[in-house]
Amino acid sequence: INRKISEFKNKDPQKRFKRVSIISSVILILILIFTDIIPILPNAYNRFYVGNTYDIGETQGSVFDKFGENVLYAGNGVVMSFGPDMECIFKVETPTGIPRLETTGSNAIIYYTASNDAVVILNNTSTKSIKTDNIITCATINSKGYYGLVTKEPGYKSYVEIFNSSGTSIYKYHTNNPIIDIAVADNGKSMIASSYELSDTAIMGKLLFI
Repeated sequence: INRKISEFKNKDPQKRFKRVSIISSVILILILIFTDIIPILPNAYNRFYVGNTYDIGETQGSVFDKFGENVLYAGNGVVMSFGPDMECIFKVETPTGIPRLETTGSNAIIYYTASNDAVVILNNTSTKSIKTDNIITCATINSKGYYGLVTKEPGYKSYVEIFNSSGTSIYKYHTNNPIIDIAVADNGKSMIASSYELSDTAIMGKLLFI
């Protein structure tokens, strides 16, 4: 009897070790599956999983930004919106040039360096091409679709024009302050602009509440 008890005790730790090893292996496999390291399940568990690719060609000078649940890409002569799996939702031909991109939610405005061309995109679908009288220096758009353009203006340092989501001009502002950035309130009734002044010894930043 003592010999049998001794044999049982010797085998028991091995069984426990084997049981723990099996459980640990199962847990590890489940972790790998649910994190898409082992891509068995759909990518609902990992929003960064990319199942497709899209060849966009030359990308020098291009920009991209978050665009609602999608990504907006602006390149030389083209703007494209991509969904979570890199499917192209829409593609719009635009003027050529080095793009600058501003997005808020599902609204975006794209303008081009040393150009008077811009493109407005509302609700991730509708697009509107804009051509100003003078070169655009900066632009903005808010969550309600109000957008603003700052251009060079003869006789002034900057000219600001605000539009509603229908493209109607609702405000114009001439200033001898060089405007380098603007933001428009959601209701379109006010805006803030950043500017600067040069002196012999310093550059002074300014905020304009309009």
